[in-house]
Amino acid sequence: VYCEEENNIEKIIAIYPGRFQPFGPHHEKTYKFLMKRFDNVYIATSNKSGGSRHPMNFSQKKKHMQKMGIPSSAIVQESQPDIPKGLLRKFDADTTAAVFAVGKKDEGRLSGGKYFIPYSKNYMRLKGFKEHGYTLKAPHVSVKVGGHEINGTTMRKLLGSEKYDLGIKKKFFKKMFGYFDQKTFDLFVDSFEEGIILEGGAYGHMAHPFDDYALTFG
Repeated sequence: VYCEEENNIEKIIAIYPGRFQPFGPHHEKTYKFLMKRFDNVYIATSNKSGGSRHPMNFSQKKKHMQKMGIPSSAIVQESQPDIPKGLLRKFDADTTAAVFAVGKKDEGRLSGGKYFIPYSKNYMRLKGFKEHGYTLKAPHVSVKVGGHEINGTTMRKLLGSEKYDLGIKKKFFKKMFGYFDQKTFDLFVDSFEEGIILEGGAYGHMAHPFDDYALTFG
């Protein structure tokens, strides 16, 4: 009886929630990390768009992710990516365990209540998502551009800074995302330029990483 009761989980799904403005090479690496460990991996993101913080709507984000090699079926639209109700409706709440991949700063935010508990301490006794969601701290993925780490901020600064002409920005885009698309490029450049102007023109302590034109991509 003990065994049967303990082990009624038939499926484990991994969910990677986020804003993804834009989805970058470090996000892609986290997705691949999850794919090695779980049968089904979903990227959950919202359709919120507007302003420099949310330049892309859901369909633009999805197209961009697909061009970076993420399958269409893995990308789901949720108004609250941390609580992906639409996705979870497709699964049995008692026999499906849901593991949420979170960055360091989001882990604390999610684990404040009783619902989310750490996957690492509970993977031997998983419950269905009706009872618990499990947080898995995504590994820190380092992707470097010119010796500096790529994250949302550096991606926006590289493409939005007035220091570089469009030719150099195109190279940045190709190196970061592995493809080139003029419409997406224009959208990013225009939105991120606007964002940098709103932040007050020069970006203070961020200026030094980008002084060197001969950027190498690690």
